[in-house]
Amino acid sequence: MDFMAAMGPAGGGRNPVTPRLLRHFNIVSINNFSQAVLMRIFTSLMDDHLRRSGLAGTPPGVALKGAVEGSVDVLLFAQQELRPTPNKSHYLFNLRDLARVIQGLQMLGKTELGPDSKKAMRLWVHEVARVFSDRLTDEDDQRKLFVKLGTAAREKIRDDLAGALRPDAHGE
Repeated sequence: MDFMAAMGPAGGGRNPVTPRLLRHFNIVSINNFSQAVLMRIFTSLMDDHLRRSGLAGTPPGVALKGAVEGSVDVLLFAQQELRPTPNKSHYLFNLRDLARVIQGLQMLGKTELGPDSKKAMRLWVHEVARVFSDRLTDEDDQRKLFVKLGTAAREKIRDDLAGALRPDAHGE
């Protein structure tokens, strides 16, 4: 009979596992991926999507490619700054969250995004809010996340977040 167990590090409401229990298991651990590795993985996935959907080289395609780098920045920020505590034990952000954002970005093609990069930017903001912000219970934490989102938009996508989110920016 084999027993398998999985655990995360103590903290955020989780207690440490005693050495008496651990002696019955072989411990295997995996280090977190570096920013460069995350960029390589998810940029490759996005490049494939852009090529298949005909968005490669278009303004929305360039924005989506920048959104990958911005999403990696947001994930690393959330892991560092939005740490779990006993009253915020659900503040656990990992690779799965980044994958959800990228998967959401890949759901729209050339016809839905059109020729303008503003829709791609709004889609990225929506996906980050859906995956990260919806979990945040504190208004200060949400503010920090959206400040980081604006910084990532300026640095990685080279576009202004406020301009993309303005009602007149999408013709409605």
